[in-house]
Amino acid sequence: YGLGADASAFIVGEIDGLTADAGSHTAEAVLSSEYENNYVLTNNVYSYNIERRAVTLEWESGSFVYDGTRHGIGVTGVSGAADGEEATLLGEINCTGYSSDAGTHTMTALIPTGGVWANYTCDLTTATFEISRAALTISVPDLAKEYNGNVYLLSLGDVTVSGLVSGDRILSASMLGEGAEATDAGEYDFTAEFVVSDNYELTVVYESGTHSTLTIEKRSVALVWQSAVSYTHLRAHETREDLV
Repeated sequence: YGLGADASAFIVGEIDGLTADAGSHTAEAVLSSEYENNYVLTNNVYSYNIERRAVTLEWESGSFVYDGTRHGIGVTGVSGAADGEEATLLGEINCTGYSSDAGTHTMTALIPTGGVWANYTCDLTTATFEISRAALTISVPDLAKEYNGNVYLLSLGDVTVSGLVSGDRILSASMLGEGAEATDAGEYDFTAEFVVSDNYELTVVYESGTHSTLTIEKRSVALVWQSAVSYTHLRAHETREDLV
């Protein structure tokens, strides 16, 4: 305020350098033009600091079951934002950490260093989510083969698979137990081993609960006889070599 007749007048016309942004700033008071002839401002420059506002990210919760597709969670809110700025802050956040594999994964919010985010500090820039293993069931029936002198090689065509995601495959299948070594005709108990990716929780179901049975059936053979021939009577001590 001025003096005398100007005692009730605010002689400062404007203050340059005022801002709402975080950081260190300098402001300067400037006289109104009508008072410039009578007054000189001193101490009219001052420095001030606006500290960055602390906010906390709010993440959505999420748990998934492996299905071969990419999953992740996102930021749903910015707690503590200045009025009217939350939507802008949210719109500038990008997230990384999406995954399609089973396990615990970490999402990271990428916070811009400029724009409206330059006025904020941020907590909880990471969050975790879980992708559970998918249930995979392989049913192993009793098997049968005809004797051929070789061991039986278990194949995926012998079993029934339930729960396998399209595009995935069983990595290997093998027979275990006495059936794995059997070559002679008979019945043999066996179990099986399957190699699958870590994205699955595997259950193997056997015909008899704890095992299945391999039956090697006797092979049918037929004798092949010579075509009918006529022979001349031989004395008792003579033989015919052409009968063999």
